[in-house]
Amino acid sequence: MPLRLEIGPRDIENGVAMSMRRDTLEKAPVALDGIAQNVKDLLAAIQRNMYDKAKAHLEKHIFDASTMPGMQKGLDEGLGYVRAHWCGDVACEQAVKEQFSATSRCIRDDEMKGGSSCVVCGKPAEHLVYWAKAY
Repeated sequence: MPLRLEIGPRDIENGVAMSMRRDTLEKAPVALDGIAQNVKDLLAAIQRNMYDKAKAHLEKHIFDASTMPGMQKGLDEGLGYVRAHWCGDVACEQAVKEQFSATSRCIRDDEMKGGSSCVVCGKPAEHLVYWAKAY
């Protein structure tokens, strides 16, 4: 549970409950009057915070490469994912797998930009691929 509510006899007398967010470890009183909406708002804030942290972590662990040595650097340094263009040829995909023990994890054609070339063979790229090693 991302949120904990504590309520005791004194809290009831004061018309509040104590909340504790597990994402930030912040404690704060929550008015019992309208507690359902307050909890809903808190959960939305927690979800947004957790999403933003996860997205920042992911983006920090993506390395862009346009050459095989650049791809090797990203994979060897254990940055997470290497984002590189690929021509779509299975032989090029196999070359990455054999040389780096990395496989394609996600193809993002919505991020594809024209004029890019395959990281392996240099032919015009058809896809933008996220590559990674399995551990």
